[in-house]
Amino acid sequence: MKKQNDDRGQGEDSGRSRREFLKKAPLFIAGGMALGVIAGRLALSRMGRRRPPVVPEGSIFTPAGNPEDSA
Repeated sequence: MKKQNDDRGQGEDSGRSRREFLKKAPLFIAGGMALGVIAGRLALSRMGRRRPPVVPEGSIFTPAGNPEDSA
């Protein structure tokens, strides 16, 4: 007996079954996690690169110069 859902691609002859899906599900999950980790690292590395704040000259928050220059 053949299913009548062939127009949706879910018939017996479509090559896709619940068993095939369950066999491949761990691969899809692992691939999604790997892509998520890579994307997360890229996003965090871009956010981690901050420029030093711009402060007026002579402010106590102005970064110190080279120690060799003051000696």
